[in-house]
Amino acid sequence: MKKKFIYPVFFQDSYDKEHVIAEVQNMEEAFTAIRDFCNERNYNIQYTRFWLEPYESDECPDAYKLVFDVGSWSEFFNIYFDNEKQANQFRDTLEIK
Repeated sequence: MKKKFIYPVFFQDSYDKEHVIAEVQNMEEAFTAIRDFCNERNYNIQYTRFWLEPYESDECPDAYKLVFDVGSWSEFFNIYFDNEKQANQFRDTLEIK
């Protein structure tokens, strides 16, 4: 049986402070959590784009994060991973319909 991982989704505000808004297992859940967070604050998402980028971590030298941009100039959503492979596996759970 394949182990399921749960990843926290962080909201990064315009002051670079982060807090967890949800815990997810795949991209669909991540998009839902982000949409719900924005809807609760009456923020109209103009578009959504996402990308992977490395980040510095003392615990994981090959750490990556998945960044979601919903049209704000200064606020983002992030999911952190121990390595690029793990990040790609999560990103690849997105089903294009």
